[in-house]
Amino acid sequence: MNNLAHLGRLDLSYSHVTQMYLSLCYTFAMKTIGIRDLRNRPGAAQKTLGSGEEVVLTSNGRPVAVMLPVDSDTLDETMQAVRRARGQVALHTLRKSARTEGLDSLSAAQIDKLVGEARRVRRSRKTGAAR
Repeated sequence: MNNLAHLGRLDLSYSHVTQMYLSLCYTFAMKTIGIRDLRNRPGAAQKTLGSGEEVVLTSNGRPVAVMLPVDSDTLDETMQAVRRARGQVALHTLRKSARTEGLDSLSAAQIDKLVGEARRVRRSRKTGAAR
């Protein structure tokens, strides 16, 4: 039981768990395949996906896409989960950026002022581009 005592202090929010899952999947569990290899040997990726594993598609060694195994019965649920995870990662990134820039402690009035200024700038760009 002593080994599990630290779990009470972990951040186990949905976004944190999603971030950890994506990080662990890329680092440890997922196989990678380059775009050129996929074009030349598509059967290798299909075999990996057929065994239930994810594949990271890379271009010049950098990840560009993730291929997930799906079937027609679970496609919709899988896509919903992927979209939800991407949304959680985006939200986490925005919140982290707001904390870094000190924007996480703005009042509602300050937020309204910033939004108004951004809208004025956008409108002026649109009217300037229409001329």
